[in-house]
Amino acid sequence: MLSKPPAVAGLCMMRSKTIETATTPVRRVSPIPARWMLRAASLLALSLGLCQTAYAQDIEPPAPVAASGAAAQDEQINFEADGLSYDSNTQIVTANGNVFIRRDGQLVRADTVVWNRQSGEVRATGNVRITDRNGNVLYGDNIELTDTLRDGAIDNILVVLAEGGRLVAAKGTRADGVITLDQAAYSPCPIEDSEGCARDPSWQIKAVQVIYDPVQERMRYKGARLELFGLPLIPLPGLTHAVGAGRSSGLLVPDISFSAVNGVEIHQPYYVSIAPNRDLVATAHVFTEALPMVSAKYRALTEAGAYQVTGYATASSRIPVSTPSTVRQDDFRGYIDANGRFQLSTKWTVTGSLRLASDRTFLRRYDISRDDRLRSNFAVERITRHSYFSLSGWATQTLRSNDD
Repeated sequence: MLSKPPAVAGLCMMRSKTIETATTPVRRVSPIPARWMLRAASLLALSLGLCQTAYAQDIEPPAPVAASGAAAQDEQINFEADGLSYDSNTQIVTANGNVFIRRDGQLVRADTVVWNRQSGEVRATGNVRITDRNGNVLYGDNIELTDTLRDGAIDNILVVLAEGGRLVAAKGTRADGVITLDQAAYSPCPIEDSEGCARDPSWQIKAVQVIYDPVQERMRYKGARLELFGLPLIPLPGLTHAVGAGRSSGLLVPDISFSAVNGVEIHQPYYVSIAPNRDLVATAHVFTEALPMVSAKYRALTEAGAYQVTGYATASSRIPVSTPSTVRQDDFRGYIDANGRFQLSTKWTVTGSLRLASDRTFLRRYDISRDDRLRSNFAVERITRHSYFSLSGWATQTLRSNDD
């Protein structure tokens, strides 16, 4: 199930270990002489070609070192830690206690950070937390990064997306901002209760591999399956979806049901993102005891107002209810449902709705509606400080077999 890694277990385990923010002053205690603190910080800044700061007791931080080379590109790395040590033989710099590393809008927080100057590898351990420039937060037990802090490998990872979703995996990598997770699970549901303790989400998607691209705001899955309350339901091959407020065209989750009249029913919707203010959902309906049917729902938001139109269409046989006959007729059958509201000015408003069926039994035959009459209306309204005007009209279509 989707759950937090041990290193980032719920707030019920972490309340006594509140993580300090990057702006919170921390006590600086150097485990080595002050001159070595200053020398280690200078070597670290020179080798990265960036500005870094380390603080010791009663010692001013070293002056920023100018960045050089195309890799730097006027970027800076700043770090803070309670303690800093440097081994000149192995060229390894170790920062301990409340370590904060910042670069290009990214923040790495850990208990210990070890940087190998020769290989360029940065290893962070203990309550590791990485916040990228998009607001996504990565938690892990053990994280290996390059000295640019952009790429790396993470064990026992939890990703809290800025849009609200959660990803967990046994291991993962990040390259150029793209996060790839192996043996992962995704859920938009909270994984903590009101007390901050871990909980199982009501539904989640488990997959062999999950790829999250924050630039395109899309999630892609390999070997995915849907789980509801811990029970595996259906496989989802080739699943991909947008994350957050982003929208994109594609297949939606199908609906499978059974009725005594139509038999097994399968409804497969397809979403079309036409524009930020317009979209369309087209659905194919397949039945084992009836001919197939198609439907579509179009929605639009304009500067004056909004409207939506829903339509159903099929060709099937029906028995006329207006005449005492048992002869079936093959005919087009359908239904349209539309409504909208428009604010033409600060005074004038127009509203309307339309409900119209091809025959009296279509809605009940396909279990769309149980209404015995369909009402359409149109209204024009004008409101000022000193007057009110309204003009309305209605039309009704009966669906009762014995009504005119």
